[in-house]
Amino acid sequence: MIKEILPPSLKEDENLKALTEALDKQLQKIEEQIINVLILPRIDQINDSEILDPLAWQFHIEGYELAQSLEEKRNLIKRAIELHRYKGTPYAIKEVLKALGLEGNIKEWFEYGGEPYHFRVEVYSKNKFIDRETEEKLLKLIEEYKNVRSRLEKVSIGYSIGDAYIHLYAGFIDEGVERFGIVPVKESFNTRIHLYAGFVDSGVEVFSNV
Repeated sequence: MIKEILPPSLKEDENLKALTEALDKQLQKIEEQIINVLILPRIDQINDSEILDPLAWQFHIEGYELAQSLEEKRNLIKRAIELHRYKGTPYAIKEVLKALGLEGNIKEWFEYGGEPYHFRVEVYSKNKFIDRETEEKLLKLIEEYKNVRSRLEKVSIGYSIGDAYIHLYAGFIDEGVERFGIVPVKESFNTRIHLYAGFVDSGVEVFSNV
């Protein structure tokens, strides 16, 4: 480093040689750490949430708290600008779900004969279970990414567990959230067991239809 750029007249000075060697060692350490300043270009190599989390705050990423792995956090950060650009469109909802490791399908009101400007969202998960708290965050996430005019009518959450397919539904009502589920135990169309659960005023009403 410094030693290499010294003019010939100074290279033979013993005191200066010792000084440059000492400085070169310190500069070498700094050079090795410079890579850590380059965060976004090498975000796929970062495995520290303490570095990723401030980036999520900087980019104002809605739904970041739903990320359950470093990969999902990195995906949201990498797509933050694009998601903000398309916010208010079905594309944004589908893509933010994809970044979280979920598949999403949007159905507009005219596709199922619903009320004008209403829509439904189908969410499919293969590797993670969405608990009640996560479900509430998911509903808020969709509200953040949808356009202001449209009203979320229902969210369905589907799981694939072996040969069993489980579908849970959450739909908005006036004073809360209405939920019920359909659980086909087997993939066969000939044998299906359906279990339904719906919320009532002070508890959960459960009934089955076989």
